[in-house]
Amino acid sequence: GTRFPPGGVSVAYQWVAGTGASDLTLGLPPTFSTQAFDVNDAGKIVGNFVNPVGVPFPFLYTSTGITYLGFPGYAFGINNVDRITGTSNLGIPTESHAYLWDPLTAWSGRRDLGTLGGASRAYGVDDAETTFGYSLSGPGGSAVPWVWDSGEMVGINGFMPAGPSPWVIATIYGQNNGGKLAGYGTQGGQVKACLITTR
Repeated sequence: GTRFPPGGVSVAYQWVAGTGASDLTLGLPPTFSTQAFDVNDAGKIVGNFVNPVGVPFPFLYTSTGITYLGFPGYAFGINNVDRITGTSNLGIPTESHAYLWDPLTAWSGRRDLGTLGGASRAYGVDDAETTFGYSLSGPGGSAVPWVWDSGEMVGINGFMPAGPSPWVIATIYGQNNGGKLAGYGTQGGQVKACLITTR
């Protein structure tokens, strides 16, 4: 997670049962803010640091050391085979795109997951590399939740069955390795939590 000391920059930390919370040792100057966003079953953590001029960079933290991914952006999710997902400008100066990063191929393995019309972000990835996030529908457009599977980004509302009172999914917050996504949306004008099966 991330803690916010009074009068200081944000600090990434980990919490371990039996020992409690401790700050991540990232070897960065104290003027850099840090954030931790996700952890896999092996205790590997992803997050980002932000330099004093406000540029974020993603990192992978393990018990044996730190890997700085080497490009500006954010790392929001990691699976159990160390695939990392987040958002980066990917060489596009004015628009960030969701990416999937492979530690075995490093920079060359940073895959652009695309967009549904505008900037996109990826927040999580399961062990089958099914990824979820949101994309703007266009420059300045509305946010559209999506799932990326088998090489294609698809708006999540495309999975919703038609009917007299259809679901409209607003946000996805998490997933498991069984193809289930959890979030919320509206049905019949009511806001409800939802569980979506994608496979």
